[in-house]
Amino acid sequence: MGGTWQPRQLLGRRFAGRIATYENCVYMNILDSLSVSRVISSSNNGETFDTLASLPPILNAQNKFRAFTSSSSGLHGLMEIPLVVGGSAEVVYYRSLNGGQTWDTTRVLSTVDNYNARVNDMTADGNNVYATWNDGKYGGVFSGTIIMRRSTDGGWTFGPEQILSTNTAGRYTVDDSDNVVATSWDSDEDGSAVYSHVYYTVSRNRGSTFCIPQRVEQTFFATEVPDVAVGENIFLAASWRDSGAFMPSKVFFTRSESLTDVVEERDTVPREFLLAEPFPNPFNPTVTIQYSIPEPRLVAIDIYNLLGQKVRGLQPQRITPGTHRVEWDGRDNAGRVLPSGVYVVRVQAGNRLQHKKVVYLK
Repeated sequence: MGGTWQPRQLLGRRFAGRIATYENCVYMNILDSLSVSRVISSSNNGETFDTLASLPPILNAQNKFRAFTSSSSGLHGLMEIPLVVGGSAEVVYYRSLNGGQTWDTTRVLSTVDNYNARVNDMTADGNNVYATWNDGKYGGVFSGTIIMRRSTDGGWTFGPEQILSTNTAGRYTVDDSDNVVATSWDSDEDGSAVYSHVYYTVSRNRGSTFCIPQRVEQTFFATEVPDVAVGENIFLAASWRDSGAFMPSKVFFTRSESLTDVVEERDTVPREFLLAEPFPNPFNPTVTIQYSIPEPRLVAIDIYNLLGQKVRGLQPQRITPGTHRVEWDGRDNAGRVLPSGVYVVRVQAGNRLQHKKVVYLK
């Protein structure tokens, strides 16, 4: 593979977007000479290409795909349309069932409240389609958290938003193989603007649940997009660029060949206090709050509304080291069902404090 390369072909005179393949077909999204977004396709492994109809515009905005993939269920694309609803951006989904000749009516998967929202990647395996983007509505001012919506019917319908990253995340990628889905991202979690941290999370059940995010490496700031790949012999591979101040850039690669590295529940004692992303999120009727502590500590879990009022509190108690889960049923201390909305889960372990946002939908 890759021993020889065919002569290059001139495919257009404008900007190229993303490329996708399925069996002997190759698809590429480009902006043509009139800045119209369209797909070109090849049914003979890229020897020749045909130009297809333009993509349907949204609010007269023409843009190329930020994420593009294909599988037996069709072509799937994502792009972000900035500042269209009350100053917010939208994540828009495209699908074609006939190789890009025609496209379904576009669908808005999410309205994001972060002007710096980014759609970087998506992946598909048969009827399982994973749409991911970066959103600030659950935390992060200039970055946000990684959000995924999953379709199990080839893009006809999508499930609720899932938060994959437990900290603010910048750039990210996603990949899948069989029933395994993995996402990696970088995070300036301490706000120092000095170090960037490379994380990943893995699902072994087609995206229903994800393991506690694992930190691969601490690197100097200004890493490029960390990439992740899921394969058969190499279970998980990740690469990134590290460019320290006044130092040459370095490219790193790591891999994991053992499923025990990414199990959903770890039996080993954690090294630090960590509050995982509550799941499912949004939730109805219950949400699971999962946290890990490295040593016995007094743990208190409180739920607040966005006005800063505590609506539910769990009696503080001393907890043994390990990973623990607590469920909240969307009720206040008096047993009354709370209204739909965004709530803050606050977990204090000793003198350490972490919090996460959850969305309650009735």
